[in-house]
Amino acid sequence: MTQMRDAGRTGVMLMLVGSVVLATADALTKLLTEALPVGQLVCLRSALMVGLILAYACRGGRRGPGMRRVLATRNRLGQALRAAFMVCSSLMFVAGLSFLPLPTASTVNAAGPLFTTALAPLLLGELVGWRRWAAVATGFSGVVLITWPTEGFVNWAILLPIGAALSGALRDLITRHMGGTESGESMMPWGTLALVVVCLFSLPFGWVVPDLVTVLVLVVLAFFHCAGQLLMVEAFRRAEAGLVVPFKYTMLVWAVVFGYVFWHHIPQWNVVAGAAVIVCATLYIFRREAAVRH
Repeated sequence: MTQMRDAGRTGVMLMLVGSVVLATADALTKLLTEALPVGQLVCLRSALMVGLILAYACRGGRRGPGMRRVLATRNRLGQALRAAFMVCSSLMFVAGLSFLPLPTASTVNAAGPLFTTALAPLLLGELVGWRRWAAVATGFSGVVLITWPTEGFVNWAILLPIGAALSGALRDLITRHMGGTESGESMMPWGTLALVVVCLFSLPFGWVVPDLVTVLVLVVLAFFHCAGQLLMVEAFRRAEAGLVVPFKYTMLVWAVVFGYVFWHHIPQWNVVAGAAVIVCATLYIFRREAAVRH
């Protein structure tokens, strides 16, 4: 019992740290959209991440997972589809950050699990009961509330994080489908490599020469992105999802803090209300899925 309690505390701490690290990465990404075109930013960030992933794979010589294991794949079509949706999700989210306040983009992107639940019966044949369908509908009402025009016009850039959330959900569903044949270690590098290759096609459309400060921020961003993902993976490994998932949404609190500190953005009432609806609906879905599973 004590071991389980300690593991739960460790999982919660890892999720809390991972959330602030990823929220920091999002804030750094938004800062860099002011200095670099979106395609160049995503390409350089992804290239640095590939280097970090491969270095992590080869850490400790034979004790590490090894380059061959990290790059090995049995499902090339699945890897390609997953990489394609990862490219769409990353590009649309970063583009959304360049147009929208950080809290708004982060909140809408948090609706990803709603898309995952809604699409799971269609793509994976999973059963979703009426309670979870009701939670999905409630969560999407939160998205509609955020997109509701408060100043007499619709900001069409809001479609970018919505598209990112949908693409991310499709990526996650493919990941779930591939779980039986592909290791988690093999999925991350192929998707990140795809981002590098696709974003290279934006080279003729206005890449700029970054200054030293921008390069340093890019390196920190890549490290934070990798570290945040790793911390969250470890959180789910050490504790039950139902325990740690609620703490993932502290990212939205940090998004508000960073949005105010760097850009003096104060979320409007509809963003705050929509965030509350989305978070409550998503937490209910996770709780209901855990209850059904047991």
